[in-house]
Order: sequence, then C-alpha cells, then structure tokens
Amino acid sequence: MDSQSNAPGTTHSSPDRAGKKRRNWRKERIFLASKTCSGCGETFKPWIKYDEVGKISSTMSEQLWERQKFCSVRCAKRFSPTALDAQARQKISKRLKEIKHRPIRRGGNGRLLPLPQLALLHALGDGWVAEHPIKTNAGHRNGVYPNAYKVDIANPEMMLAIELDGGSHSSLERKAQDTKKVECLVRLGWRVLRISNEEALRLYSTFKSVGTLLTSLGV
Repeated sequence: MDSQSNAPGTTHSSPDRAGKKRRNWRKERIFLASKTCSGCGETFKPWIKYDEVGKISSTMSEQLWERQKFCSVRCAKRFSPTALDAQARQKISKRLKEIKHRPIRRGGNGRLLPLPQLALLHALGDGWVAEHPIKTNAGHRNGVYPNAYKVDIANPEMMLAIELDGGSHSSLERKAQDTKKVECLVRLGWRVLRISNEEALRLYSTFKSVGTLLTSLGV
C-alpha cells in the first residue's frame, strides 16, 4: 500500500483568512482615539482623510497625536502657556533685538512706504513720523474738508508737515486738492513743505546732518 497522499501538504493558510485584506491597526487605533482639549474642554479626535469611495487614506501619526493638547490652532493660541508666559515673550523680544529686527514701515492701507518717503524719514530721524493723521475738526459731511488729513511726513511737536509730490500730483484736479489741503492745515497752525520725490532722494544722498537737511528744506 502506498503511504504517500496526492493531497497538497505545503499550504498552511487557513481557508477563512484567504482573500482577506490585512488590517491596519494604526489607522484603527487613530480612528477610535479621542481626547479632551486642554483649553476649551471639548472632546476632539485626530484628523483623518478619506478617499473618493469613503475609505481612510491617511491619518495623523501617533507621535503627533500623543503631543497634541488642543483641539484647534485657535485654542492653542488662546490657552497655550507659551503664548501667555511673560518670560517667553521677553526671550523672543531679546532675540529680535539681538538680530536687529525691525518691522517694515508701512503707509496707508498697509502698503509699503515709497522709497523717497522712507529715505527722507530715515534721514530726519527721531521726532518725525510717516502717514501722520491731522484732524481738521470739520465734522462729517461738512461738504468742504474731510474729518482728517494724512500727511506724508510730520513732526507733531514742531507742527511741521512735509508732502512729497510724485507724478500723480501733476494733474489739475490733484493740484486743486493739494492746495485745499495745504490751506486747511495752515489754518490749523501747521507749516507745510512740498517737495518732489526726486528732491527727497537728492537730499537724502547729500545731507550731512539733520540740521543741514532742515536748512535745505527751508525750515
């Protein structure tokens, strides 16, 4: 009698596991995870992305999930100890001073100051400010003057304003507006100097001191 069998004896996989997709335990753990926000106290889950057919395509890593304490960026900014720590703010401020960081000077509506205006402001130094608003006390809807005029460069203590004229000031309509603005400011006790952008750059490139610069401006 032959002791060998014709049945295959090398397959060890169980029939009930044949054709089944291997489970992704990491994704399943993330899917079931939840935490309580350290700020607002609400319960939140890690972010999960789904594909077009509704299956999980990617999830937050477990390392990030372990470090996450707040449910959103808004809560993190509001309740984070780092944001409220005076010592941390002092450390940041000290570092910014070490690298001589300065915020960008901006003009009206958040725009960068034009180069002639920025150059002349830098040359004049302390006491001078850009885009300085001057109240006219005319009141709203008076039909003549706005409630305030903004001047390019001003020294509020000296009540001295400097207006820089570019190409847009050459039209008749703009000249009439500039004249009305100067008349109003003079009536309020201000002295107004008008120079061109080219003259401002020339003064900046040739001045030797603030005194000689003011003399060149006719102050």
